[in-house]
This record gives sequence, structure tokens and C-alpha cells, in this order.
Amino acid sequence: MPNGFEHFLNCRKELMNEKRNESDCWWKSYIGILPRNFSTPLFIYYLKENGNAKIKEIASQLPIETKEKLLGQLDELIIFEEKFLKLLLNSFEGDTFQIAKTLSQDSIIFWREICCWAWHIVNTRSIFTENLSLHSVDKQKSCDKNQKICSKKKKKTDEENFGGSLALVPLVDMLNHSPDASCVPFFDNKMGFFKVIAEHHSIVAGQQLFFCYGAHNNDQLWIEYGFRLLENPFNRVNISIDLFVALAERCGQKVESARREILKKASLPCTIYATDEIPSFALRKNASILLMKKSKLSNWSQYLFSDDENGEEEEILTSTEIKLIVAILRKLENALIARRNECLMEEICASWDDQIQILKRMLIKY
Repeated sequence: MPNGFEHFLNCRKELMNEKRNESDCWWKSYIGILPRNFSTPLFIYYLKENGNAKIKEIASQLPIETKEKLLGQLDELIIFEEKFLKLLLNSFEGDTFQIAKTLSQDSIIFWREICCWAWHIVNTRSIFTENLSLHSVDKQKSCDKNQKICSKKKKKTDEENFGGSLALVPLVDMLNHSPDASCVPFFDNKMGFFKVIAEHHSIVAGQQLFFCYGAHNNDQLWIEYGFRLLENPFNRVNISIDLFVALAERCGQKVESARREILKKASLPCTIYATDEIPSFALRKNASILLMKKSKLSNWSQYLFSDDENGEEEEILTSTEIKLIVAILRKLENALIARRNECLMEEICASWDDQIQILKRMLIKY
């Protein structure tokens, strides 16, 4: 069980109970405006026949980071559903299959739909806060009915800390994401409630407010929320050291074990971001390690970060670095295009297209 999953489970369970009883629920006005459907791959396929297999098939065609994210969410939803069904029958023994046999098919479908909905509501709309005493969905325990749905529990162990400050904040959770944020939501500790501050401009009636959820690339936005941005500055191409070395070798660059170890010790990222116009300092230095004279390898850090190199030698090396990097990126671009051409779904193709576009934008200069 992931750290703090107990609280994560309780939060979703409370949402499901409220939705089931929404006809006489004092949260009805809030529940009523929550979305009933989501466009995430998990929501679209999870409840369909062979849905888990379909999600795994989709994941197998995605970039590694996106694949791991999607499969992680699938595992979490499966665990949540299993645990909730056990709680529903007041039994903590037996597996999901045995529990399912005691329910009618309509009941199983109903509760699975509710589980999937509640999981997505909390996953897409919750806000993480620190050191807050939040209010429970339990009407009798709440002293501010309009402030919170899910509560922060008293910390018992470090394992329960994850998700311990999970909160649904009505109205604040209606704000959409944009890298170019127009406002900032935050908790006012002195006043004891959330505020949304929009500085330097006025807000007219009917205008939509945006804030930045975080440095999410399009794959993260699609997996978590079900949408992509046309121009997302947080898009990136992640290149591991192992991949960097493999591509360099395909370009004819011999990479001895000593250089591999130096690359790992230097721990310089090879990531390329959508906003990068030229290869980054770290990427150039990694290329320098591959091109460094053997006589310098014993003191590689001194030469790698020194400002005292001969100017002419540095200029030659930099030119060679760029040539090697360009060759590596062209190899990578071709590999990504090949993966993209194997895709059968538009959403999967988009994951590769974002990365290919980043490489093309940089390579066009060379």
C-alpha cells in the first residue's frame, strides 16, 4: 500500500457516499456541478470490457515516463476499488472476484462507476496543503460547511503523511490550468480560508481564471486531466545517460567504461526542454566528456568546468561538441519518428509528436 493510501482511500470513499446520497446532501450544490465524465485514458477505458488490458496496451506504446505514470494510476485505482468493495461488504478477507460473486451485475457496475468517478474527482481537483486543520465531509464534524470536503487526519506515522493534506476546495478547484497564470490561489493562515489573488489586472464578469498546476508537460496533463496544450513550454525530451551513450555509439563515438563512470559521477541532465533554442550547458558538457583526451580523464572535473582553457582549443572542442550532439539528436529524432509511425491512436501519436517537435526546432539551426 502506498504511503498515506489510507487517507487517500477515505477521501474518495467520502466522495462516493456523498454522491450516492446527493438527493438530501448538504453538499448537493457542489456535487451537482462536478463533472460526471473525464477524458483521461484511465476513465475512458477502465470500465470497458478488457479495460485493464486495453490500458496496458496503450501504455506499452507510450514514452517510458508516461507509461509508468499511466500504469501507476491503473494499479492505484485497482487497489482503491478492491479495498472499497471489501469495506462495502464489511469484509477484509477474500479477493475482488469472490466479493463480486455476492453482488448483482448491476450493483457491480454501479459501484465500479462510482469508484472510478470518485478517484478522478480527488485526483483531478484536490489541492495539497501543509500544516492545515481541514474540515471533514461529516456534517456534524465540520465547523465550516463551505470550506473543505476532505480532511487532514492527525499524523500517526510517516507512512500516513502522503496525502495527509489533501483537500477539495469548492470554487478554487474550478480554476483551470495555464502556464501563463492569471491568478494565484493560496491558503491565508491568518484568516483561515483560501484566497485567489489576481494582480496587475482587473477581472470582468464571466472571465475565466487560470493558475498553473505545476510544470506539467502534455503527457502529464493528458494522463492526469485528459487534455493537452497546443504550445506547452513544459514539454521536454528526457534523455537518460544510458540512452545518451547508446546514441553516441551509434554515431560512431567509442565510449569506454571510464567515460561512462564519469558521466554518471558528473550527473548532468541531458533533458531538452521546449524552450531550449540551443543545446544546454549540461548537454554540451556531457559531449565534452565523450570527446575529452584520455590524458585528462583522471582530472576530468578540473578540465570540464575550468575557465582557464586555451581559447582556440575550447572553440575547436565546442564545435566538435555541437557536431556530436547534432548527430545524437538526429539519431534520436529518427527513432522517435519510427515509434510514432507505429501508433494506432491519435492520443499516443501526440506524445511522440511533442518530443519530435522539440528536436526539430533545435536541429533546424544546424
